[in-house]
Amino acid sequence: MDRINIPKNKSVLFFLGLKTIANFFIISGLAYLLWAFYPIIRLEATYFWQELTAEAQEDTGYQIARPVLLPEVEPQAPPLSVTPINTDNSIIIEDIDVNSPVVFNVSVTDKDEYFKALESGVAHANGTALPSKNPGNTYLFAHSTPNPLEIKRYGAVFTLLNKLDLDDRITIFKDGTRYDYRVTDQKIVKSFDVSPLLEKIDEPVLTLQTCDPPGIP
Repeated sequence: MDRINIPKNKSVLFFLGLKTIANFFIISGLAYLLWAFYPIIRLEATYFWQELTAEAQEDTGYQIARPVLLPEVEPQAPPLSVTPINTDNSIIIEDIDVNSPVVFNVSVTDKDEYFKALESGVAHANGTALPSKNPGNTYLFAHSTPNPLEIKRYGAVFTLLNKLDLDDRITIFKDGTRYDYRVTDQKIVKSFDVSPLLEKIDEPVLTLQTCDPPGIP
């Protein structure tokens, strides 16, 4: 059998070309993964940095699927560290980097309706109280997900809800009026347990609900 001799310089160029192509695909793959997971990385990094720069707080020992929040009594609410996305219908939770529109009066039984609302951020359950100083349960829900593609699609702003601590502040804007709440209770309930939605409340309460762990129905 005849041998094929490849000149040394051509052989080196050939293998350098293969190495360059391989490196290109590796770097491209890493860049894609970084792009895909950037939303989760950013949220986690922001929360971690805030924890490092804040005073140490006692661990509550809860994973939060449903924080219940009571309006605080303050003569003047402190300024926010972020500009609200709007002052008509929105929610701000500074500790977990939430600044999102709220779609009010969304049916919780019409899947198409609430999925459409969740494309814009946070949904308010139709039939529950609107933010005010009157007694009632204002019930908001949004996605949480470990899937970065769903974060991009639905703006899953409650992904870090389980990072909240007791006494953290939540701010709601409704028709130009600001309402401030603080976390006073945290619970995890079964997916079929609708008591957080239906329970009777004799004081103004804000309830936030999402999946826990993120993405688990």
